[in-house]
Amino acid sequence: MMILTARLPNGAFEAPAKLGTQQYYGTSNLTPDVAFTKGLPLKGFCVDLLRHAGKGRDSRFRGTTPFLMVNEALGQGAVCWADEGGWVYELDNIPGWDVEKLLAGKVPTANGFAGAPFPGEMEGAIDSWILPSMIRRAGKVERSRRFLVVNEWTINKNCPNLAF
Repeated sequence: MMILTARLPNGAFEAPAKLGTQQYYGTSNLTPDVAFTKGLPLKGFCVDLLRHAGKGRDSRFRGTTPFLMVNEALGQGAVCWADEGGWVYELDNIPGWDVEKLLAGKVPTANGFAGAPFPGEMEGAIDSWILPSMIRRAGKVERSRRFLVVNEWTINKNCPNLAF
């Protein structure tokens, strides 16, 4: 896996930094049998962080969050991104970019400068190409009486760091 840089709205490039020991990625498109053996595939080639945050096409990044759920009503959090029947992956200590921090006050608008298009997600952007060894575990998203949840986790035996 190569280390890449993210382009900020002012044209500057930012190297990845540690996001924290726990990051979650949610998807309805990839099952653990594929993720644990092949990893998460490259999505695109664009390294523009604002374009990624605005849900633009061809982004090289995946959005992660340190929490399974941030705000279900707003669709924020890994379980919301996966939705019922989808999968949440806990990733192992992956470097990336703190979207809200890096875009704060740097997004040009008609009235001055703003921040990330979807504040409050606590999103970390990571390289979309994830090796199987970087995925600690996977959990299927279910609907409890009121909320989306992950009740059971499957450990990835291909991840060398299985300490929780």
